[in-house]
Amino acid sequence: MTADEKGGCPHYRIYQPSRVINRVFGKEHTAVVVDKYMEQELADAVFANADIYVFQSTFNKKFQDIAKVKPVIFEIDDLMWDNPPLQGNYKDWGVSEVQWEDPNTGEKIWLWKNGVNGFYPMKNAERIELVKRNLAASTAVTVTTEALREFYLPINPNVYAIQNCIDFDLWPETTHKKDGRIRILWHGGEAHYQDIFIIKNVFRKIIEKYDHVDWIMMGSFWPKFFEGIPEHRYKVYKWTCVHAHSYRMICMNADIGIAPLKDTSFNRGKSPLKWMEYSAMRVPTVASDTVVYPEEIEDGVTGLLAGSEDDWMEKISYLIENEEARKRIGQEAYDDVYERFNFEKNIHKWIEVYQKVLGEAHGGTPNGEAKEGSYADNSR
Repeated sequence: MTADEKGGCPHYRIYQPSRVINRVFGKEHTAVVVDKYMEQELADAVFANADIYVFQSTFNKKFQDIAKVKPVIFEIDDLMWDNPPLQGNYKDWGVSEVQWEDPNTGEKIWLWKNGVNGFYPMKNAERIELVKRNLAASTAVTVTTEALREFYLPINPNVYAIQNCIDFDLWPETTHKKDGRIRILWHGGEAHYQDIFIIKNVFRKIIEKYDHVDWIMMGSFWPKFFEGIPEHRYKVYKWTCVHAHSYRMICMNADIGIAPLKDTSFNRGKSPLKWMEYSAMRVPTVASDTVVYPEEIEDGVTGLLAGSEDDWMEKISYLIENEEARKRIGQEAYDDVYERFNFEKNIHKWIEVYQKVLGEAHGGTPNGEAKEGSYADNSR
């Protein structure tokens, strides 16, 4: 398995599966992660002895040559070239300039202009074509959701959807001292700019309504979001090392987790990972009632779903005012995620895909069976 970086995507899709494979299967199956921190001589030895390669969203120009040597799986967990212009990732994937017109003044502002702030649409178009060629050359592709599977099927007919999971060994149960204040947690990167601003007004109203509520945010920071809010009522933490992410989350001592998500084509490829992480801490979630969350959250049981601004106010207020409801929903969510999205209970799905791909590469039975029955459906 290879990882180009140490961000959230390789953490959940490369490092954690490899760790759980080794923990569960021992000598029967062994997974080794090759990254930039591994010495070249050792990396060469790993490649030489591997039965199958798993690459995470690779831009390697030698990828197609590698795919001719041994079976190769391309692991990808986003709609890579479908980023909306208001996301920072558009800088690397956008292929056209974008202007925005202020609805109040009519003033036009360049969001993305060729050659400005590292935005080069022609280079981005070349990068997209490289990724498409690598996808097509792969023996198979693994993704996180059915939406992603449908998106990439026209490029490669062998796409398997395996849902994200939680390694509960990384989320130990802890007991926090409570001081009477309620902490509401959100975490996310710059790609969630449009999502977090869904609750900007709610954020202000909650602060005004409750003196004992604080907001905690981890990841990206948008000063505009906090304009006019007393600094002592919110705290923003930078990302920590991804391997310490779960422990940092636990240390936030959160009482409520929020997961706003705007209904966009890019977000339709997302998985309900925020809800899973909150649930691993027994923290109840209020999530958007669109896109991915209604498919997994049972409203009022394993979380609360909100649509309008009034919904968000009502659901968050309900949890602020009801300690028993926080505990009940948090525990129900934990039990649900532990049962359906526990890495140790689902790691066989990774192994089964790898075995099918390996068998096909060696002249075995084609892997159509897995394509028909996606592993993304972890039904209750």
